[in-house]
Amino acid sequence: MSVIKRRMLEALGEYLTSIVAPEIAAGDVIIGAPGTERAICFPHIAIRAQGPFVFMPFEDDELWTTTTTQAVSVGTLAGKVEIVLGFTDQVQREVMEDRILHEFYKQAALDGSPRRGVLVVQMGDFEVNAVANLATVPVAYVLGEETWVEEMVFERKRYSNLVLDVDLPAVVIRSPVYDIDALVSAITGDLTSVDPTLDDQVSIDEDGDVAIYP
Repeated sequence: MSVIKRRMLEALGEYLTSIVAPEIAAGDVIIGAPGTERAICFPHIAIRAQGPFVFMPFEDDELWTTTTTQAVSVGTLAGKVEIVLGFTDQVQREVMEDRILHEFYKQAALDGSPRRGVLVVQMGDFEVNAVANLATVPVAYVLGEETWVEEMVFERKRYSNLVLDVDLPAVVIRSPVYDIDALVSAITGDLTSVDPTLDDQVSIDEDGDVAIYP
């Protein structure tokens, strides 16, 4: 998994941590597939990417600029994210399902977006080509046609899965970057590098002959 994709999962996990508390502790918000060394506690929530992401190019959108670099979004990485809820109590799990869905419906109602079931999270604290971000970028998590799908594994250990479409900005770093002052300075330097002054004025006649202007 790429660093930027993991950061995208973490951003969603950070947002949901306050939503699922206090029933699910922050330490039980799992990013990616848990390793074999980690004991799974109930209840918990896991967030993981599903399958590959597809690059969708669009017109460049500048995100931030420094004196040496410029960050530009050149498209989106489109893919899917799965949220898994693990509970031993079915009623508590269903209450948590409704609470999470409410976040998707609520945000659409607050911002007046025509797209329903879209949760937009501002992602920060990431690097692109070893350059730290200087601005957050919006990541859109979109509900599909299906909501929670229930699955029961072993007695009283109940799971439900929610699959989301996600649009992650594809960010590239460009350098060097010249601001307007630097460009003006460079042009001025080129103009003043050649002395334009003349000791004499000249005239050009109709035949193109040059003569010293009296």
